[in-house]
Amino acid sequence: MERVLETYLGDIEWPKASAIDFDIGENNTTLALDIQFPDEDEMPDKEWSVPATQYKLTLKKVSATKKRQIYRDYTHSVMMRVAGETFAHLPSVEHVLISGYREVINSSNGHTEDQYIISIIIHRDQWASMDFARLRQIDPTEVFTGHTLARSMTKTGVFKGISPFSPSDLEERSGA
Repeated sequence: MERVLETYLGDIEWPKASAIDFDIGENNTTLALDIQFPDEDEMPDKEWSVPATQYKLTLKKVSATKKRQIYRDYTHSVMMRVAGETFAHLPSVEHVLISGYREVINSSNGHTEDQYIISIIIHRDQWASMDFARLRQIDPTEVFTGHTLARSMTKTGVFKGISPFSPSDLEERSGA
């Protein structure tokens, strides 16, 4: 199972590198994953567009709010993709814990530390109830609201640190 997951997740061409660590539960029905996200500052700060009356590309700087929204959508989309790949390729896995973190500088000591920004427990039956034929109409930030979710985020995508769920929380909630 580990090799299968490593293969499928390793084949994904991420726009920004995302380190993913995982632990398969003893009974092969649970899986815990940690995803390291890039820093928000690594998101694009410019976008290209084509004006309606011209045949040329125009480059413009995106606002700070737009950049945070890009980061918000990116983090949630990565988690959706990882959940989808997990359930698609590991049929015995019924419950998944996915936690996302980023590295931040601790202002009290100057050291880099991991700051968790989102953690979710997803059950296969809930995931399977999504209408995958309409993925383009699904808002990645709303996908996880029906699941067991820990996230502190404003509407404009400002994340605050959270305490992630642990593998023991996954075991409790899955009944394993």
